[in-house]
Amino acid sequence: VNLGQLAASGAFMKPLSPDRRHVISGVFAARVYHGGVLPMPTDQRDTYSRREQTVSVFIQWNPQEKRETTGTFEVYDADNRPLVKSEPTKLKLKPNELFFSTWTFRIERLPPETYRVDLSLDGAPIWRGWVRVTE
Repeated sequence: VNLGQLAASGAFMKPLSPDRRHVISGVFAARVYHGGVLPMPTDQRDTYSRREQTVSVFIQWNPQEKRETTGTFEVYDADNRPLVKSEPTKLKLKPNELFFSTWTFRIERLPPETYRVDLSLDGAPIWRGWVRVTE
């Protein structure tokens, strides 16, 4: 098997796209508070117990160009296998117009290990983080 065949099979993690310039930051949070002027991630960390049942990803955007696109979040295991994928969300990027995205996913049935979470625009990853799930 050559490298091209391995890449086509999904054996490798895709590199981040140049579109990563649209994201200021991303964090994992136990919850995101939506009651104020701006949403606020609370209890930010990279390790969560399965007993907590869910984890939220909070993304702060600062688009650099006008663009209509779709965004998805996806969770991968240590073998680069996709486990959980969000529904595509339509996004309207406007230059220098800050906005926030939140996605919450269930962890109570995931085996304890470290997972990769990718945010993609039109299928190309633009943000990546790792979250550890414990018993």
